[in-house]
Amino acid sequence: MLSESIQTGRIVISVCREYSEKDEIIQNYLDLELIQRKTIGQITEAAYIKPKLNAQHIEQIVTQQLAEDLRAKSQELSFY
Repeated sequence: MLSESIQTGRIVISVCREYSEKDEIIQNYLDLELIQRKTIGQITEAAYIKPKLNAQHIEQIVTQQLAEDLRAKSQELSFY
């Protein structure tokens, strides 16, 4: 999804948890300055966000959405 977002020519921000490690693809995008990387805490502290958002609440929403996406995808997979 990042590569598709980068192709739009818009600013792309990769949102991560505070303790997330960068994989090789993310690091390459950062090195080429194709994306920015922000933690959930950095985004919730941004001055332009009103009302202020709770970082823990955002992390719960993101985690829940990822789990739901994974569950939906796993139904399409076949295991032998």
